[in-house]
Amino acid sequence: MKVLIFKLKEVQAKYSVSGKDLASHLGVVPSVVSDWRSGKKSPSLQRLDEILEAVLTLGNQERLRIDPLSLTELVEWRPNKDIEAN
Repeated sequence: MKVLIFKLKEVQAKYSVSGKDLASHLGVVPSVVSDWRSGKKSPSLQRLDEILEAVLTLGNQERLRIDPLSLTELVEWRPNKDIEAN
């Protein structure tokens, strides 16, 4: 079985988007973004679209031009090692 991994931390670093700016743009408190980054919580599918749009708006435009953001950078299907080990 696979699980969906949310890679917000990597995307924020790559495109120079701060957690505070992202939270403000999305209308959430910074702790929500922090929980997403740490994996404590996951955003809804609708939020994924909003996060992509926010990174496109807030991110380093030169970097985005050279290396466009894709959904596969933000999410990834990985094997669930806990389930496969059983």
